[in-house]
Amino acid sequence: QDIALTELKLVKEIEQTRKEIKEVELKLTKEIEQVRGEIKETELKLTKEIEQVRTEMRVEIEKVRVEIHKVKSDILKWLFGFFITQTITIIGVIVWLFQVWR
Repeated sequence: QDIALTELKLVKEIEQTRKEIKEVELKLTKEIEQVRGEIKETELKLTKEIEQVRTEMRVEIEKVRVEIHKVKSDILKWLFGFFITQTITIIGVIVWLFQVWR
């Protein structure tokens, strides 16, 4: 009879433990799903932020390209003006030298 009572107690404890394990499994499953949802939300936010940064970078890169093109144009204008001025000066010096030697 003691063995039967002990066996019943053990069976009840086993069932109680199984019930507790199932409750813990359910709780953990819910927590895992919640974490997965949070991870997906974070991934979406990060993806949006990455795309926003990429777009901003493209805009800034285009601005830099435009500025580089403008600077190139300005440099070419100044160089052309410099060479014209230099050529005129050299021609003037040559003309002056011919006049002095006559």
